[in-house]
Amino acid sequence: MHHELKITPEFYDLVETDKKTFECRLSDRDYKENDILFFREWAPGSGYTGRKMYKKIKYILAGGRFGLDEFHVCMSITRALKMKCSECQGEGKIKSRIDKDRNIFSVGCPVCEGSGLFYY
Repeated sequence: MHHELKITPEFYDLVETDKKTFECRLSDRDYKENDILFFREWAPGSGYTGRKMYKKIKYILAGGRFGLDEFHVCMSITRALKMKCSECQGEGKIKSRIDKDRNIFSVGCPVCEGSGLFYY
């Protein structure tokens, strides 16, 4: 399952470069280990910037422990390494590497022509 989430510019680069490897959120979704978080950068006052990334949930610390209230979760996140199309579940095919240092790719689905969401 994947979850689409807003992320502000102050945290986008930190998460994308793996300097920030956790995400604390309101527990208003059914987050589970191995789910994919689809982050879309959102700037207050101007809206979505067009930048996006995918991360995978490795571990979830449920609220009610260690000072975290019962209405929040803190998730350990990592790069999502396998590409799957969210529309047809077909394997993604890397068309080109856009930024080698940050592992950003241009991808397309050979099954449905890239109409789905991809993660890596």
